[in-house]
Amino acid sequence: MNTLKPLYFSVALASVPSLALAELQLMDEGSLSDVTGQAGITVEIESKVSIGSLSYIDDGNPLSLEEIEIHNSRDSSKGAKSYIMIDAVDGAGGPDQLHVRSITEEARLQVGEIRVNSANTAPNSFGLIALDYDMENYFQMTGGGLLNADKGMTIFNYNSRIFGLQRDADGNVQLDGNGNPITKGAEFFYRDNGNDLMVSFDYEHWGTNWTLDVVDDPYKAGKEALLITFPDHHFNLTVDQIKFDTNNFASDPSASTMEGNPNVGMITASADVSGELYISAGGKDPEQGLTFNYDRTLSNGDFRYIDTDNGGKQYEVALTGVTHQSQVTNLTFDVIDDSVWLQTERSQGAIDIENIFIGTKYNSGNDVGKLSLGSVHVDYLFEDQIVDGTTYTNSLQLTPKGNQYGGDQGITINTNWSLANADIGYTDNGNTVWVSGIKSYGSGAVIVDLIDASYLYTNNVVDPSEDPFFDGLRIGFEDVVGHYSIDGFRVGDDKNSAELQGGTELLLPLKIFQEADFTLNGHMTVLPGGADNDGLTFNGDIHLTDSTFGISVDQDRSGLWLDDVTYDIYMRDAKLDVNKDGLVLNRGWFASTMDVGNVRFGDKDSGDSLGRIVLSRLEHDSTLSISSGGAGTVCIGGTGTTQAICEQEDPITKEPGGRWEDRGDQGVTVTINSKFVDKDSLNADELAIVNGMDPNADTKLGWYRSDGKVGIEAVGISTDEDGLTVQLGLDVAETVVKDVDTTDGLLKRVLLDPTGHEELVADADLEAKLTSGYTNPVGFAVDTKVEFKQLNIDRINMNHHVGGAQPIFYGAQFENVSLRANITATPIR
Repeated sequence: MNTLKPLYFSVALASVPSLALAELQLMDEGSLSDVTGQAGITVEIESKVSIGSLSYIDDGNPLSLEEIEIHNSRDSSKGAKSYIMIDAVDGAGGPDQLHVRSITEEARLQVGEIRVNSANTAPNSFGLIALDYDMENYFQMTGGGLLNADKGMTIFNYNSRIFGLQRDADGNVQLDGNGNPITKGAEFFYRDNGNDLMVSFDYEHWGTNWTLDVVDDPYKAGKEALLITFPDHHFNLTVDQIKFDTNNFASDPSASTMEGNPNVGMITASADVSGELYISAGGKDPEQGLTFNYDRTLSNGDFRYIDTDNGGKQYEVALTGVTHQSQVTNLTFDVIDDSVWLQTERSQGAIDIENIFIGTKYNSGNDVGKLSLGSVHVDYLFEDQIVDGTTYTNSLQLTPKGNQYGGDQGITINTNWSLANADIGYTDNGNTVWVSGIKSYGSGAVIVDLIDASYLYTNNVVDPSEDPFFDGLRIGFEDVVGHYSIDGFRVGDDKNSAELQGGTELLLPLKIFQEADFTLNGHMTVLPGGADNDGLTFNGDIHLTDSTFGISVDQDRSGLWLDDVTYDIYMRDAKLDVNKDGLVLNRGWFASTMDVGNVRFGDKDSGDSLGRIVLSRLEHDSTLSISSGGAGTVCIGGTGTTQAICEQEDPITKEPGGRWEDRGDQGVTVTINSKFVDKDSLNADELAIVNGMDPNADTKLGWYRSDGKVGIEAVGISTDEDGLTVQLGLDVAETVVKDVDTTDGLLKRVLLDPTGHEELVADADLEAKLTSGYTNPVGFAVDTKVEFKQLNIDRINMNHHVGGAQPIFYGAQFENVSLRANITATPIR
């Protein structure tokens, strides 16, 4: 064969190796003739392959890929075509080179079942996977690796892309107005009992000087390992569709069944990567399995989620300037009995995110003029730890088959986790606060299925007494027992020298506790599509039992605790979107009950009890939004929207005015709008939804004696259509701190000298100090606004174990309330 068809060929000529890094381009007939006229081998392959089973066997336990097929993605009766060009090139004084160029067009790779130990566990399976794709590859390689010129291999130039091409019904590639092929994403499918999840993507990677060597394993004495180094690797990924479809038993997965279905949105990612990877024989069992050790550095990362609304406007959540340094030690892969096991001895790393944009308009990666939330730094260490005699590890046990009602396919993940320490730093306009000493451990089962709820209910598959099922990707939780704790805050660039302080209490409106022990059961189902075109929809029931939450805890683990807690949460048709207001969660129909058996002071198990508190909520269309930018300018201790008005003396009382603070343009704003529903006002359809969540759902607050004999409760709490709004402006900013000077007994300002040391300064000296390099202390600042137009309480009951609930009075209404508070947490002096 002397010529190739005029296809979209991403060929870089050997004489111009820099082209291997260029964008993949269509080659015309003349260019292809020039290429094929050179010396070498050109091979055209049409592949129509069927393989019954391909197994990896670990100690007698097979992990099997079954019903493997390769064929034309549009017509399964035809083969997938590939074209391969191979050239041997004189190294011009160096090692001779092998240049390989290839394309694969209109191909499907499908694995019908993925099973473990199928002789014992069939028909259980992880499910079906399939990939429809076009692919282009180019690489230049030579003998000799990193350590030895006579052994190993170096791929010193490479470029690869997997994608899709738009074709007509006859398979002809469609061209745009400029004559270029119209590309689309390659299409990946995961099928679970006839329900399909599709991810459409375009992925390209390129780089230089990959090496492969067989070396002495530095992690296993007396063993050898395959060493792969990748000093200069780059990638671009675009995911343009994530869709879901049900009841496709009769046909292979296909994008055509997804047309018109809601989409999650678009995801883009790009980064530079370098590192090294060791692969050696032997996993948990030294003689069987595999072990991986790697060091990796990711830099110049750019990760975005783009939400397109019905009007075509695009808003994003973007993480830019991302770096991630990671090291994983002894990650083992094993097949044991009927499961695949992954376990790591140690995983540590550091993540830096230079800018976070939330709710900004997407402009093809151009971020000029956008308001940034600030930057984030994360240090983490996962490794084994022993707590109260129990050893916690980091492992995943993956077993075929999911929920008992979800059919023979799905995934059950038995997980153990052990976060030995983590610190999260947030920098806002140059000021940094650290959430310090984060620790967590636990274990439990996570069960993943794709669900067609109508099929389950129509065919009486589901036990009506069990938690409900919904269409989508269902993530179930069974007996997940866990713990986490936070030591506190540190303010300053250096987390190791900054003083540990309190302030985590300021995160309570976000349901972030300083410490928690819990048992988690329940499920959450995710479905593509939000309130305005792209986005996500959530339905689920979450149950926390045997729980204890620390509100404020000191270094001796003494503080204010919520003990003997059960917390039930129900969510129906909640929508997550990104729009001009930021990242917005509309909670749809929402009901919850937190029953706190004891509010304790001191020790979390034996401290004195204030009694029992029960908080129930019934809401509809409540929202939670997160956006870039904190409080901005605020008036502390006064009123006014300008500095001059804020600082004015009260003309009547002669009281001094407020203090004006500018907290910068960065920061985070969290807005929580709660619309409490009067259950008696619901129509029959609405009441059916509420009763389907929790027949006892209502909005009420009650306090009861621990023995249950006496209590008081506010019942039937509701708001008008505007709801109750809590807005939190979160910043890391300078603030005013005063303290008594023990040498003269006077109250003075605390300032930091240019070296960072504290100094007490009298008012008369403030201006001189502040203009000579002194600064105010920095703290974690929260500007809180609470507003509502109307809040109703149907009645207040007195509860007694003999007479039951007796109303004290009926009907209370509060109108036009606006409260504002500013709190800044700094170290205690």
